Amino acid sequence: VAGGITFRREEAGFFSDLASESGQEPLFELAVLTVDGGFDTSEVYAEALVPLLANDTSWDLPGISSLQLEGAIRFVDNDVAGEDVTWTAGGRLRFDIPGFEDGLTLRGNFTQAIRAPSVTELFLPESPTTARGDDPCDEEFVDTGINPTVRRANCQALLDSLQAVADPGAPIQSVTLDTFMSNVVNASVGGTISGSLDLLNETSDSWTVGVVITPPSIPGLTLSADWTEIDIEDAIVNVGLGTLFSACFDAAGAPANVCDRVTRDPNTFQVSSFRGGFVNAARREFAGLVSNIDYNFEIGTLPGSFFVSGTYFYTDFQGLAVTGETPQDNTGERGFEQHNWQLNLGYLRDRLELMWQARWLGGGDADNAAAPNQFDPSSYDELFLNNFTAQYQLTEAVGLRLVVNNVFDEFPSDSRIAFSGDVATGTGGDGNANFFDDPVGRRFLFAVDARF
Repeated sequence: VAGGITFRREEAGFFSDLASESGQEPLFELAVLTVDGGFDTSEVYAEALVPLLANDTSWDLPGISSLQLEGAIRFVDNDVAGEDVTWTAGGRLRFDIPGFEDGLTLRGNFTQAIRAPSVTELFLPESPTTARGDDPCDEEFVDTGINPTVRRANCQALLDSLQAVADPGAPIQSVTLDTFMSNVVNASVGGTISGSLDLLNETSDSWTVGVVITPPSIPGLTLSADWTEIDIEDAIVNVGLGTLFSACFDAAGAPANVCDRVTRDPNTFQVSSFRGGFVNAARREFAGLVSNIDYNFEIGTLPGSFFVSGTYFYTDFQGLAVTGETPQDNTGERGFEQHNWQLNLGYLRDRLELMWQARWLGGGDADNAAAPNQFDPSSYDELFLNNFTAQYQLTEAVGLRLVVNNVFDEFPSDSRIAFSGDVATGTGGDGNANFFDDPVGRRFLFAVDARF
C-alpha cells in the first residue's frame, strides 16, 4: 500500500514581439499574440497491490502461478478546471503450465481518468482569423453528410428562425435550401479564435484486457497483445468553421455553446462571422488492439548483441462527435489507419548502437463522411518508410548520432497528395491535412549530445 499528497504548479508562455502582436510581421497574415498562464494542482492518492495467490503458499491453485489485484484512487483539485476523482482497478493472473512454466500472464483493468486543460487551451488570447468552409446548408451539401435528413431539417429550422427576425426595412432575398449558394464555400469570412477559462477536465472510462507471453524456451523474448476501449466525454476541441458546421447541422440537439459561434445575416442567410477556439464539446471513442514484440539475443560467438522490437496497431473504431452523440467512425482516415506496424532491428556493441526501422501505414479515405468530389484526391495509398540511426558514445558525457529518415526517398503517390505549384494542398472546409504523409522525402540529421 502506498499513498501521498502532491502539489504541482504548471506555467507556460509564448511571448510574441510587438510587430507580430500588431499584425505587422511580414511572415504572417494575422496577429500572433502572446500566450501566458498557469494553474495549480493539488492531489491526494492511494495505491494498493494485493497478492491473492502464489505458488509458494499453502493455498495455491493447480495451474496458477500467481494472482494479484491492483487498484488506485486519486483526488485531483485543479484551481481552474475544478475537482475530480480518478481511479483504476485490475489484476494479473499468471499461469503455471508444464513445459511453459510461468510464461503466460493475463492482465486487465478498468480506469476512470481525466485530462486537465493545457495552458494554451485556457489562456490563448482572442486573435483574428479567417476561414472558408463547406456550408452544410449550401445546395451542394445540404443532402450529404452522415445524416442528410437531419442536416436538411436543421438547416430549414435555422432558415425559418432567421427569416422570422429579418429586418423588414432591408431587402430580403428569397432563400430556399435547394437554390442557396453560400459565399463562405469559396470566399473566406472573418472570425476569432481564443482559449477559455470555463474549460473543465476531460473525463474518460476505459478498459483493457490482454496477454503477455515470455516463453522459457526463448530467453529474452516477450510478446504481448492488449485490447483497449476508451470513451472520452467533455473532450476539449479547437473548433474551426468546418467543425462548427458539422456539429450544428449533422445531429439533433447540438450544443448551443457551439452553434451560437456562427453568425448569419438574417436577410441573406450568408455567414457573416464565427468564433472558434477551445470548448468542452466533444466525445471521443476508440477501440483497438496493440501488440508488441521485444527480443534481445546474441548470435553464437559474434561480438555484441542484437534486438528486435515491434508494434502492430489495429484500429477497430475511432470516432469524434462534437455534438455529444454517437461519434462518427473515422477509422481508415489518415492518422487513424486501420492497420499500421513498426519494426526495429538493432545491434549493440560497447559504445556503438545501430538501428533500422521499418514503418507501414495502411491506406484509406480522406474523409468517411465527405460528399462526392469534396476532396481531391479522395483516398490515399499505403505508405512504407524506412529509417536508420547510428549512435556512438565517445565518452560518458559526449555522444554522436546520425539519423537518416526515409532512406529510400519514398514519396506519396498522386492518389495521396495534390499539388499547387510546389505546395501540397487539399480541399474542403478546414483544408485536407490528411495528405501530408511525408512531403519532404529523404533527410539527414547529425547531432552531438553532451551531458554536464
